[in-house]
Amino acid sequence: NNYLAGHTFRPAGMTGSLAWRPATTQLVWVNTTDKQLHSYDAATKAATVVMRGLAPDPASGGPTVGAVRFDGSAALVGRVQGDTRWILVDLNSGAQVPFDMGTAFGPGVSVRLR
Repeated sequence: NNYLAGHTFRPAGMTGSLAWRPATTQLVWVNTTDKQLHSYDAATKAATVVMRGLAPDPASGGPTVGAVRFDGSAALVGRVQGDTRWILVDLNSGAQVPFDMGTAFGPGVSVRLR
């Protein structure tokens, strides 16, 4: 791969953060237009839908990618409507685990994701 050649990419409908998926050439973001978590591979220039059905929380301005796990296996998606405000999404399968970081863990703590 020739990364010095550069590549322009504009994620459609993105709100919040665009995050790099470590150990890959992929970027992940939330598209609020289609309510999906997307992945884009800069090496292959291929886009993939990782997860569908993200309902934004109107009070918080919509979902965003909060962080990607250090090994690139999962993303923390925040500000989602429903019983929880955060979802841990497996980036390979799209499986999700909801949890509320604000009340369960308190502000300013770290969470170990296995």
